[in-house]
Amino acid sequence: MINIIDCFLKELEVEHTVGYTKELYEHHPYKNNFYGLSLILSEYSLKTYGIKIDSKNLSQLSFPCILHIGNDFVVARALQDKILEFWEHDRLKKSSVEEVEERWDGCALVAEYSEDASEADYHAHKKMR
Repeated sequence: MINIIDCFLKELEVEHTVGYTKELYEHHPYKNNFYGLSLILSEYSLKTYGIKIDSKNLSQLSFPCILHIGNDFVVARALQDKILEFWEHDRLKKSSVEEVEERWDGCALVAEYSEDASEADYHAHKKMR
């Protein structure tokens, strides 16, 4: 199963290997909160920002981003015509903004795009596959 970091990196088109990403994620002590996800993403030279939107207005976000919905994280890919497209676990889903905003706590993790973002030793890890 794809983890939240692998899914987010794919959406951002950051070069990474599934094996390294999986190992990094599975062994991280804080993988179940935004702090931990941010630390993991910093390993790929990504700057991230945790935000809280009191109005729960999804249109204020840049996509892709990570949302905290219920007791889980999802990767929101796009918002178009009041429909949010997002990855939940390894399934691509679509829901109305109203449905998502009912379950969403207003917390999101957004990444600042960087051309330098990449897995350290990406080419060496890729050869090891």
